[in-house]
Amino acid sequence: MKRITKNDVVYLVFDSFEKYDFIQHGFSTKKGGISEGHFSSMNLRLTSTDNPKKVEKNFKKFLEIFDLTKKNTVLTNQIHGKKIIKVNAYKENIEGSDGLVTNTEELGLMTFHADCIPVFFADTNKKIVGLVHSGWGGTLEGIAVEMIDLMRKAYDSRIEDIIVGIGPGIGSCCYEVGEELYNQFINKDKKYDRFFEKKSTKYLLDLKGLIQYDLMNKGILEKNIEVSDLCTKCNMDLFFSHRGQGLKRGGMAAIIKKVR
Repeated sequence: MKRITKNDVVYLVFDSFEKYDFIQHGFSTKKGGISEGHFSSMNLRLTSTDNPKKVEKNFKKFLEIFDLTKKNTVLTNQIHGKKIIKVNAYKENIEGSDGLVTNTEELGLMTFHADCIPVFFADTNKKIVGLVHSGWGGTLEGIAVEMIDLMRKAYDSRIEDIIVGIGPGIGSCCYEVGEELYNQFINKDKKYDRFFEKKSTKYLLDLKGLIQYDLMNKGILEKNIEVSDLCTKCNMDLFFSHRGQGLKRGGMAAIIKKVR
């Protein structure tokens, strides 16, 4: 991923997505907002105890980079599942979901993160864009594959035309989980074992690798998947991390838009 600074806001983009002029996208960092303390500074977490006026100004500043406002950006109401909503117009109060997809121009799609993985999608032929929030729950339920299925069903997308970006999130270096969660994944697919490393009574989980594995099993070409190597907990100078900071933190956002 490439780091970009615009209007003092630091955000990240995928090189593979930047090749297409119909896509605008990005993943925010801590840098460039006006929040203070443990929310410093680009806090986009709507449920925090940060000053709401500061969060609102952060949103405005971040969205301006993509020529968007809150009146043409659809926000997820995340439930840590696999539900994805097809949107074709702005909605202020969207039902609970962890993913959004559209073929509508100039409509922003946004998901929220603080360790969970943002996954970006685009059909380079039909010019469809999508975005999901993939924590362990969504990953276990196969939300990334759910997006592929929806793009094929709703827009007649071809597998070979879809590109995917797996963004910054907690890495296998830091994502420690218990035996119960390990068993849930193994009960679904024994081959998932390769994404767990035993550590005493716990396991280290490679969530990004598992998402990529699922997508390739679905037929997405390896060359069409770009994976960020950035761990949010390892890089708390750049990112907010739930595992690293608990509830005393802000949050990042992923955004994608189809350009007119």
